[in-house]
Amino acid sequence: MEPSDPDTVREYETGALRLGADRVYYEDPGEDGIRKLVFYPAPVEGQAVNLLYVFAPEPMTEDSDEPSEFPRPFHEALIPAAAAQYYETVEDNPELAQRNSEQLDLWVGKLVRYDNQRRGGSDPFMVPIQGISA
Repeated sequence: MEPSDPDTVREYETGALRLGADRVYYEDPGEDGIRKLVFYPAPVEGQAVNLLYVFAPEPMTEDSDEPSEFPRPFHEALIPAAAAQYYETVEDNPELAQRNSEQLDLWVGKLVRYDNQRRGGSDPFMVPIQGISA
């Protein structure tokens, strides 16, 4: 599926452009402030849509900054993550890099369990698509 932008999709909808791909999509921040993923044409009911989502957090530039959209109980996990990367790349200390990587793995396990409990399982989650009833 090809990424696009709202103006291009509107041109497809009006027939001003010919659709070169099977589908296009774009992110619509919406006037209500809720981010939506818009597909054109809309998938048919029951059709699976596989997405790869890569979260891009806001940069932390000040000492007082906190990670956005990251559960507060897991902020501490950033320490072994940064330390593992630092000791592997800057200090060239594989032993400390490994020790911090192991600590990070423990945190990742806790975060996965937290997320599964919060979502109610480890299965893929469903999101509503405008114009499609589930």
